[in-house]
Amino acid sequence: MNDLMSQLDPATWSDVESIRAIFRQRRQSFEPELRDLARRALEESPDESLRIDAVNLLASAAVVSGDDDEGSRLFRLALEDTWGTGSHAERVACVNLAMILSRQRRLFEAFAISRRACRLAFASGDPLAICLAHAQLAKMLLELGDMPGFERAVEAAESSRPEIDENVAGWVPHLLAGLRAEVAIQHGDLDAAQEAVDEALDGPDVIREVVDMMRATHLRRVGRPDEALVVLRVALDAGTDESSYRIRFQAEELLCLVDLGDVAAARERAADCLAEMVRLGARCGSPTWRMRVGETVGMALAREEGTRGEARRALEIAAVAALERSWESKLFFQEFPQLARMEPEDVAVLEAHGERFAEKHRELLGAIRALLLEGARFETPIAECASDELFVAVCAWCNSLRGPERVWIPLDEFAQPTPDLEVTHGICHSCTAAMAAHGGGVPGAPRRRAEASEVA
Repeated sequence: MNDLMSQLDPATWSDVESIRAIFRQRRQSFEPELRDLARRALEESPDESLRIDAVNLLASAAVVSGDDDEGSRLFRLALEDTWGTGSHAERVACVNLAMILSRQRRLFEAFAISRRACRLAFASGDPLAICLAHAQLAKMLLELGDMPGFERAVEAAESSRPEIDENVAGWVPHLLAGLRAEVAIQHGDLDAAQEAVDEALDGPDVIREVVDMMRATHLRRVGRPDEALVVLRVALDAGTDESSYRIRFQAEELLCLVDLGDVAAARERAADCLAEMVRLGARCGSPTWRMRVGETVGMALAREEGTRGEARRALEIAAVAALERSWESKLFFQEFPQLARMEPEDVAVLEAHGERFAEKHRELLGAIRALLLEGARFETPIAECASDELFVAVCAWCNSLRGPERVWIPLDEFAQPTPDLEVTHGICHSCTAAMAAHGGGVPGAPRRRAEASEVA
């Protein structure tokens, strides 16, 4: 076969079907000779559909090798020529790009592409495509908080299960069982949830850290935080090479301690965990998860004496996570090229999610502001002592931002943040002056943005 691949000429019309047949037969092998043939087809073939097949093959090879950025770039290239065609090539590109975007925590784009993949899968009638596309969509809808949509997507994924169980490895039933567990929890059926969790975690190919995390999270969510703590501490003692898993175990431990009312123990463990969450940023979890951990821990610590520093750090993590999701929403609606082709109800889901996070950011600014007030006369605001040129501060009073140029500007005028930006919360010059004029009370200076009144 390798000899045949070397003899085929992608620029010759008579060889097009032979090359396409090789792509179809060996598309999962990704051997060097196949990738070389795909590159030649992409550069030389007169057949547009063959070039698109070559792009999809090269993109899949990049993902398998661990290069999600290159895979994303190539799948996007394939979609530029196939979006709206309903072709097999468009379906392949959509399903795979949605998975990459999900791993990269680009929720809005992942949702839009997943929805398109589901429609293409239904049109194709391919059971595996229907199952995988809807399972991926279900995870996106769960993150977006659209529970009715989540349950419909799970039902659609399950509808294909009887047809695929005999032909697909066991990971598909595990995936569906995990989604069923979430549906059962939402309906309060804890017995069904436990049964589904056991099924999801019953398999030799399931990663130990995933098993421990899912069991602990499930136990905490069904009101058994003491049992969840046992699972988490055993997992932490066992160790893991993945810093993201370790920090998630530690954060879940904090949530369990808060649920149990053991704030003293939570404070004792909070400093190291929160510092690591700040260091890892988006690598340790989605904005939704980081916001939930930061807000829960921060609010609990803020009620105790002597924990203002840890409470502020936790609330900062939550507020930054909310700000990240708000930025993601803003940029998506500005830049996503296929937005005009999305269904109105899908656009509404995304708009509502972005608005919820913007509102949550304002609420968290109010909580941070209360903590800042306690030390306003004695501390230099972080915003004034930061020297790193990539440091961004958010004023907890008027919601403006101080960018790298050290100038305070309204949030809506701030450019897209880079992954290297450090974000914290402080007090801008105007609000500091207003506070001084009011004897340290809540400043009454004019707000830069209308919604800032909801914060102050």
